[in-house]
Amino acid sequence: CLFGVDINPNSCEITKLRLWIELLKYSFYIFNDKGENTNALETLPNIDINIKCGNSLISYFPLDSNLTIGKTKSFSKNLKTQIQNYKDSVMFYKEGLGEKAKILQDIASVKTLIISYLIEQNPAKLELENLLQDFVRTYGDQVFDINTDFGFEMIKITREKEGFKFNPTLTDPDPKPLDTTAYKLLEKIQKSYETLESLKSSDAFEWRFEFPEVLDEEGNFKGFDVIIGNPPYGALLTDFEKKKYKEIYKSSSSDTAQLFIFLADKLLSKNGINTFIVPKALTFATNWEQIRGFLKPNVSHIIDCGKAWSYVLLEMIIYSKKKDTPTHSYITGFLNEEQGISQVLEVSKEYVELFGFYPNDLSQEELQIGVRIRKNFTHNLGDYGKNFRGDNFQKAVLKQGDISVLGGKEIQQYRIGGIKGYIKEDLKLSEKSSIQKNSILMQRLIAHIQNPMPHIKMIGTIIESEKAKKIRIVDTVYQIVCDFDISNFYVLGCLHSNFLNWYCYRFAFAKAIRTFQFSTETAMRIPIPKITESNQSTADKIIALVKEILKAKEQDSSSDTKELEKEIDSLVYTLYNLTDDEIAIIENKKK
Repeated sequence: CLFGVDINPNSCEITKLRLWIELLKYSFYIFNDKGENTNALETLPNIDINIKCGNSLISYFPLDSNLTIGKTKSFSKNLKTQIQNYKDSVMFYKEGLGEKAKILQDIASVKTLIISYLIEQNPAKLELENLLQDFVRTYGDQVFDINTDFGFEMIKITREKEGFKFNPTLTDPDPKPLDTTAYKLLEKIQKSYETLESLKSSDAFEWRFEFPEVLDEEGNFKGFDVIIGNPPYGALLTDFEKKKYKEIYKSSSSDTAQLFIFLADKLLSKNGINTFIVPKALTFATNWEQIRGFLKPNVSHIIDCGKAWSYVLLEMIIYSKKKDTPTHSYITGFLNEEQGISQVLEVSKEYVELFGFYPNDLSQEELQIGVRIRKNFTHNLGDYGKNFRGDNFQKAVLKQGDISVLGGKEIQQYRIGGIKGYIKEDLKLSEKSSIQKNSILMQRLIAHIQNPMPHIKMIGTIIESEKAKKIRIVDTVYQIVCDFDISNFYVLGCLHSNFLNWYCYRFAFAKAIRTFQFSTETAMRIPIPKITESNQSTADKIIALVKEILKAKEQDSSSDTKELEKEIDSLVYTLYNLTDDEIAIIENKKK
């Protein structure tokens, strides 16, 4: 049977309409044994009652609460009867057996009964009673106004419960006058009362009892066999909602898509399946790291959908997991509307640890190259020094001034392409705005190029120290400050190489489109070979060629340095010990 929940009432009504259309679409007239039309219409069950509206992220009643704990056999028997009545009423509604309004009334009555009992079990109820008992034993109950809902409820409790009254003694014949302690107690009592009242009138969605089909005969929540969806992501939340959701789901993020992944796991039955379509950031972004770890034991499929919808900017993936069913690998591939799924590959989960994200949309040969490089070249860009953005002072940039300013747009391959503007010399900026010695300036946002085939191009240059003193950089520039035992010319040559761009596209940026940018995290995914005696001559040649290109571009920015860059590409292949077959794969020349 199908079930659905949405916070938007219009979405719920549209879904009900679609279900009703399908109901009619597959209905038919019944013919008797003689082949005569009886004019009786056979239809599918009407399951619009299974489409509910509410905030499914918020539930006040725990899914694992046992309704019969500490109760008599008579209570348990009555509860089973009510649960069965609940299930029967829903079944009657779906099959059209009985008056619809009466059935809905019966369903509401049973739900109210269950809610009332769950409220009685709530810790806030026990806290309220303990606080109230302490209060009336000292201060009496005269303070409670029977004409208010709060006062009436408090007096009702004191009359029904034993020990909830003031007992006069020879030393204290009268209740104690209200003091500071009394008012603090009253405030706590009021708060507990309001908590309980909010449960009664809450618009939260109570998975615990909204769908009787997933309750056993004692009212215990069994869970759903399959949960699918396209959960909302990036939804605007208030500060209160962010805090609330983080507390409920023990989440490091308040992104709603991540919260729904946690929720789905709670709602699944044992060995239940969850499949969502979510932003591709799940596979590699730092702010999705907790979710990657959460899914890792049981995830079985990660399918890259690219830009699944033309009107949505983000790329998407579809993941699938089976609860309580660990796997050692997952299936990946690329889903294309015209060609179906391609690049199908089984990926060992040990590579998730190796690369720090979920490799996806790769061929077997590409994965083998990536694994070999990652295992054999353990030094990364982050090991060779500091790296950080420039400063954020774009609003202070002028058309005239004392010091030149560069932004990402002005950083070109092996050259500077103009200036962004100027600032006054007395403008106070952080050290991040200054160009350091032995550094490289990179465009922070990395270019994604579609033709002749999808690839990226990391773009950067080096500015001579004396010139750098009169230049400042904004935060669209990413500065890599190399330690003095490694040449910045060597690192720049590697970053510009055909191989490292190929590698980073697949194994640092997970073949995403809109999210390529330098960061501390991505720097740690970029392998840069350590210079040793065996590769020193290769490194020296790279350094010399980079210097030659920089000099040529400084003299004439339009200089054609393609042949020199090809030489660097060839040397970098040697640096990473790539075979001819691997180079053919990288250059897309494999036959």
